[in-house]
Parts: sequence; C-alpha cells; structure tokens
Amino acid sequence: VIGVTGSKGKTVVKEWLYQALESLTEAMRSPRSYNSQIGVPLSLWRLDDRFSMAVIEAGISGTGEMEVIAPLIDPDIVVITNVGEEHALGFRTRREHVAEKVALAASASTVIYDADDELLREMVEMMAGGDKLLVGVSRKDESAPLYVKEVTTGEKGHVRVAYIFRGEEESLELPFDSAWMVSDALYVLASLLVLGMEPARISWIM
Repeated sequence: VIGVTGSKGKTVVKEWLYQALESLTEAMRSPRSYNSQIGVPLSLWRLDDRFSMAVIEAGISGTGEMEVIAPLIDPDIVVITNVGEEHALGFRTRREHVAEKVALAASASTVIYDADDELLREMVEMMAGGDKLLVGVSRKDESAPLYVKEVTTGEKGHVRVAYIFRGEEESLELPFDSAWMVSDALYVLASLLVLGMEPARISWIM
C-alpha cells in the first residue's frame, strides 16, 4: 500500500503511480479525490484479494485528522509531495501542519519526501528512528538518495531530468515543462525506483 499526502499534487501523483503500476500488476487507487475521513474508507472498501498494490490518497484540513485515517490506510510506502499553504488554515503553525502530514508515515517502512524543505526533512528524520528507508528528493544536496542534478528544457517544451539514484546517473524526458508537473514527476520517479523498476522502463512509461 502506497499512501500519498501533501498540500498540492496528491491526486496527480496518485493517478500517475497507479497508471505506472497497472502495467505491472493488479493495482487499485482512490477514485477521484476521495482523500478525507469519509473518502479514505470508501476507497479502502474497494480493496480485496484481486489487488496486489493500492495507491491511497490522504488529505487533511485540521489537527487530529491524520491519526484517524493513517491506521486505516496502514501504508508500506508514504509519499509526501510537499507541505505548502494549501489547506493550512486549520493549523496554528507550519510545524503543526507538517507534523500532521508526516503522521501518515508512522507505520510505513519507506518515506519519500522533499529533502529541500528543511522542516519537513527534520520531522521525517525525527520520526524515522533509524528503522525506515528515507528517500529524500533534492535539487541541492548531492548526497540525497535521489539527487536531481539538472533539469533542462528542450524542444517542444519537453524537459530532460538528469538524476542520480544510489550512485547511478540516469535521465528522464518529460513531455511538458510545468514546474509543478516536473515536481510531481520526481515523486513518481522516486516511488518507482524504490519499487525496483528499471530506469529505462520508467522512461518508457512516463
């Protein structure tokens, strides 16, 4: 089970991951933006023995909400797309907002997140306790598990992403140049790499 949360890009990342995984195995995902305390149970209701993988979206708008839905999802992998200003009115501070997002990963074995967000990185590392695989995505830190070395725009608005994952340099071409879409693509890329998909296949799928 892959749990996807964040302030922006949750649904895009969830749908993108589902489409990539569907080509490999029987997978299901939350329909539309069913990510609330009502939407998550409705999504999970569809999960049965036909499926070997599920991508479940988790959204929150105030404190205490994630502690209700996180145990229901019980994810193996958590993707935190970002923690921005969207849906932040229900939180007193940004730290409280970030902590609520990170709570989805309490029981997960792997966390994929934006390592360039200092507060998010701090809180993920604080929660990890040394027993989780942390896959930070960074455009600044060359030692990050997924280091984005360069993003260049080519012909027809296509973007080429040069990245290093576990010491191996690879590249990925994306058919758009939207900054937000590129950011979402990096979380999908990190997820598929963690799941063991070959870079060449990822390039073909994305």
